Amino acid sequence: MTFRKSSLCLLALIAVSAVPLDVGAQNNQAGVTHGVTQAVQEAKKAGVPDETINRLLSLGYDNGVEAASMANLVSIVVEVKNEDLPQEPFLNKIEEGVAKHVPAASIEQVLKQKKQDYLFARSLTSDYLKKHGLKQQVAPKDLVGITESLFSGLSREDLALIMEQAPPVSPTTLRRAIHIQASLKQVGFDPKLSDQIVSTGFKHNFFTHQQRGFGRAIVAGKRNGVSDAKIAEAAMSTMQSGGTVAGFCSQIGVSFSDVDRPRDDVPRPLFHGRK
Repeated sequence: MTFRKSSLCLLALIAVSAVPLDVGAQNNQAGVTHGVTQAVQEAKKAGVPDETINRLLSLGYDNGVEAASMANLVSIVVEVKNEDLPQEPFLNKIEEGVAKHVPAASIEQVLKQKKQDYLFARSLTSDYLKKHGLKQQVAPKDLVGITESLFSGLSREDLALIMEQAPPVSPTTLRRAIHIQASLKQVGFDPKLSDQIVSTGFKHNFFTHQQRGFGRAIVAGKRNGVSDAKIAEAAMSTMQSGGTVAGFCSQIGVSFSDVDRPRDDVPRPLFHGRK
């Protein structure tokens, strides 16, 4: 997207009809103008980058979002910044919602829920690290991966249980294990077997970058009709023997090239609030 200067986008957002306005309409327009201007000023004051502000205002202008609604969305981004949460997932969700013509009020509701989920996940992760005497530092990528699992299959209770049962590991390892658990729940994998797979992975230090694609391989096997029991047996055998994802794929009849991607992100959810 080509970003306009924020001042031009602001003018576009608050542009009025060529038909002269009566006094009441003028006062109302002045209120809208003030709302957008104030939201932009608050964003700048909070340290939201100009590029991000331009990105939001351009989005609103290009998609005909009402100025008042755009001001509310900008204000939520300010709240996210003030809470020191990663901004990108919220910006992506705004862009997704606007592109799909989701009502602004619904986008706001999803964003507010998302913010609460991020605060919950951050607090939960902090408690986990403190419990095990680990360094209280979580990279944005890890916090995003852990939190987005709540939109990809896991409940807050699931997330809390995983951290309660997990041994002392880094936030990155924790994120990868949670990613696999979310993937399995999303496709209806047997819960007990899912727990056994994750527990075995922790025990044998299997959740490394070199083993990326493991969760996708399990999901692919499930979708190809391989039984949960056979997948779980092959998965745990691979973990215990220090095997590879490629070897695991061959055991369950999945093409390794289909699951070997450079990223190990969480399953992508549809646009909706967490149930």
